[in-house]
Amino acid sequence: MIAILKKTTFGKMLYRLSRTALGRPLVWFAALLQHEAIQPAHLIPAHRRHNQQQLDILSRFEARTGKS
Repeated sequence: MIAILKKTTFGKMLYRLSRTALGRPLVWFAALLQHEAIQPAHLIPAHRRHNQQQLDILSRFEARTGKS
């Protein structure tokens, strides 16, 4: 999808803008929107339970090995 966008006039304009000083906020905003923490799938209760289980397993492992 990004490849298609880059070939459009609008995509080329965004690319050029992102390479200027004025485009730095655009790049920052795009990175923020792509961050995994705000993806809808990460808000599903099953996903959050899975992540908590993995954190619990990791903390028990680190407690046994003496790492923190």
